Amino acid sequence: MRRADDAGALAAEAGPGERFAERFGFERFGLWIAREREVVALKFHAGLRNTEIAGVLGVSESAAGTLLYRAMQKLREACDATS
Repeated sequence: MRRADDAGALAAEAGPGERFAERFGFERFGLWIAREREVVALKFHAGLRNTEIAGVLGVSESAAGTLLYRAMQKLREACDATS
């Protein structure tokens, strides 16, 4: 599992959020903005905590948590709509 020391390298790679979305089939929803894909990839692919995500994104821990919550809500709604 990657941690904060690898988070900068993960964020610097070309499109970690896009690769995560492709791997798990989320690209079909076409609803996510790049920041949403990135925060979900950092949380679930890189295994970072919200504090670490905040450091990578350059936002507060609260803002990182809110972004993650909203991205997951959007994903849930899209999954429900395709069911």
